[in-house]
Amino acid sequence: MNRTRHTARGPVFALFALIILIPVSSLWPQNLGIDVPSQYKLYLRILTFDRALKERVGDELVIGILTENFTRESRDTRDEMIKAISSGPKDLEGIPIRWTAIDLLKDRDLGESLARESVDVLYVTPIRIFSIGSIVEVCRKIGISTFTGVPAFVEGGIAVSFSIKGRSAEIIINLRSAKAEGSDFSSRLLDLATVVDKGPKEGGL
Repeated sequence: MNRTRHTARGPVFALFALIILIPVSSLWPQNLGIDVPSQYKLYLRILTFDRALKERVGDELVIGILTENFTRESRDTRDEMIKAISSGPKDLEGIPIRWTAIDLLKDRDLGESLARESVDVLYVTPIRIFSIGSIVEVCRKIGISTFTGVPAFVEGGIAVSFSIKGRSAEIIINLRSAKAEGSDFSSRLLDLATVVDKGPKEGGL
């Protein structure tokens, strides 16, 4: 995997503090980089460094939670994210936050489901059957940002994920995907992230 580490030239204290204060635990599911509430806190902070965000969202920020309902880990992660959003901030820089759950098995036309729910950001839970590459392609076509707690999904084209480096959290950004989805992350964020430049893998839903 070709990763470039951007070293901080101008530290962004709030984000940096959040990164180093996230607790490391061996009790999380093996393929999740950090716990779900911490993922959500970090991602909200990351969105504040997207210079295109306010142009892309409407009157509210809609977070879609993509789930394989027949996969227990996917369902459990969905439920944890719903709790995190429900107990977290009600808005991001004045933009109200709303969540919606999308079941890959039930909502077979993903593009239609995302458009119907006016999704701005898609959180991808741990999925086993459906193709990450196809999810990425749909999101790129309609300009939806993607993030996940599964670091390996960044290799498939998801834009943002998280891992553990030493005793601190690590932000992983697939810069090619982020740009293709319409995000414009500032260099201040990239200074604190590990940047990956990869396209989506082939495959269909």
